[in-house]
Amino acid sequence: MIYDFSAPEVQKTLLPLFHKLKNAKARYVVNLGGSGSGKSFASHQLELFQLLQPSAGDTLVFRKNSSNLRMSCYKLFREIAMMYGIQHEFKWTFSGDNRAIIHKITGKGIYFSGANDVENLKSTAGMKRVLLEEASQFSMDDFLEIGRRVRGSEGIQFILNLNPISERHWVKTELLDKPEWRPHTQGFRTTYLNNPYLTEQDRLYYDTLKVSNYDQYRIYALAQWGIENRESKFAYNFQEGKMTGELRYIPNKPVYLSFDFNVEPLTCTAWQFELGYFCFCIGEYSIANSDVTTFGNLILQHYPNSDLWMTGDATEKNKRNIFGAMDAYNQLARVLNIGKPYIRVPNANPSIHSTRNLMNTIFASHPNVFINRTAKGLIYDLNNVEVDENGDINKKSRANLSQRADFLDTARYFMSSFMSNWFRIV
Repeated sequence: MIYDFSAPEVQKTLLPLFHKLKNAKARYVVNLGGSGSGKSFASHQLELFQLLQPSAGDTLVFRKNSSNLRMSCYKLFREIAMMYGIQHEFKWTFSGDNRAIIHKITGKGIYFSGANDVENLKSTAGMKRVLLEEASQFSMDDFLEIGRRVRGSEGIQFILNLNPISERHWVKTELLDKPEWRPHTQGFRTTYLNNPYLTEQDRLYYDTLKVSNYDQYRIYALAQWGIENRESKFAYNFQEGKMTGELRYIPNKPVYLSFDFNVEPLTCTAWQFELGYFCFCIGEYSIANSDVTTFGNLILQHYPNSDLWMTGDATEKNKRNIFGAMDAYNQLARVLNIGKPYIRVPNANPSIHSTRNLMNTIFASHPNVFINRTAKGLIYDLNNVEVDENGDINKKSRANLSQRADFLDTARYFMSSFMSNWFRIV
């Protein structure tokens, strides 16, 4: 049958996101997507196909305002059905409060409601799936009210489609960030690059947006959370789309390793640079068990024949345990075969204020500074870590992943130790 997932003619029409959504097991599935990413198409496609299965349950589709449903969600379902030639399998109704797509054989349906009239919902018994389209328009109260109304069935799943318009949005601050919600939430991010059906003109639009309005490019092209107050960010001049890329380690150039020693985990970033020409973060590493020797061997595997330099957290340099064992830097130097002249760990850590100024000046002025896309922890820190009203890194909630700052600290130590001379040659 045409809606058999395994049929070759169907498989070639399914976006990768379709399969991710189909296999998602979490109660709450957050589907972050840029404009033109195919997030709505894939999720509507899945809901229609689910309706054709013998084990189907009913689906409830929401928009913030019910007046937007007919020309968006309902229309898209009909276009998908016509695309596969299965529109005759359903009874289509959209009039007043009677808004439904019913499968003629199973009797199961897709029903439509606006959050503005959720109090008028009739019985939701049998509802197994809930789709919130343009979830960025919903308030947290809307979401909680829908959750109270849709109950009584095991395994109900909520899919939220949205553009990540603001880092302050409740979908991020509650569902994705808070430990109470996070175990029950699964998130996906898709961009226009994941949609093979876009035309060249469509892609040109995003390339133009990158130049004309980079903040909108981050949201609607890269599906990155919108930044409401860039001044509160530690790395306020960092621009992910312009400063990340696929970087290869240069074998004939030294590698500069910068360490941060927390109880869990140990972290390190690796850099290569030539003053006045380029500054690349080529990789990042972490280990959860605080085993310095194992960590050193892990890093050495990546740069076995390079001249290595070392810097990092000064507090670790000054530690001595009661048994008189070597400090972590001496252990690392021995494993990595780094001589004393190549160790640039300061006697005291540089101030947050000075490294913030240095880093943002480099990001704003250096013609060729890039972070390897594989350094996801550092990129996350650069995008998310904030400072408080005194300009210090916000440590009010170190359990909050967005404020851990471990990889950011390694970047601060590296730039303070090796990049401060950059100003003398520009």
